[in-house]
Amino acid sequence: MKPISGWIQTSSNTKFDYESFTKDSVSVEDIAHSLSHICRFCGHTREFYSVAQHSVLVALNVREEKHFMHALFHDASEAYISDIPRPLKRNFYKLQALERLILRRVFEKLEMSETLPEEVHYWDNVLIATEARDLFSSSVDDWTKQLPQPLTWSIRPLPPQAAKQLFLDAFYSHNSENFKC
Repeated sequence: MKPISGWIQTSSNTKFDYESFTKDSVSVEDIAHSLSHICRFCGHTREFYSVAQHSVLVALNVREEKHFMHALFHDASEAYISDIPRPLKRNFYKLQALERLILRRVFEKLEMSETLPEEVHYWDNVLIATEARDLFSSSVDDWTKQLPQPLTWSIRPLPPQAAKQLFLDAFYSHNSENFKC
């Protein structure tokens, strides 16, 4: 399969080349910035709600502390490919492969295992159910019925700069070495 070609300029003014990126191509600051500016659900929510805020909420809900960083960075590849709805993404095999490769490089950079724990998948789905309840006027065809029960509290969306800071605070508070990525 031919790789996806081209590159993007990141918020830190670096070049992210889709054909030749490595773990050194990824940056926590770029990830936080980008995810805080990407709206979940293709922007179809009642108000802006970022992937960064979603990621932090997933991380704050995992029960095992050792899964916190995986949860925080479970959507990190979207900083380089954007947030594409699940039903659409499932039909783009090259994009799925690229997404997995980017996520592997992020995990490699952060010295984490490549495998997302099942607990992260579970809490991601709980957050999707909660987001559907709190961020849409109503559910079309009740697409949430296959999801777990939503959280008992309601989501209050943050503006991008606050979501970015929340993401960075979560990262640096759980990163004992406190290195800059």
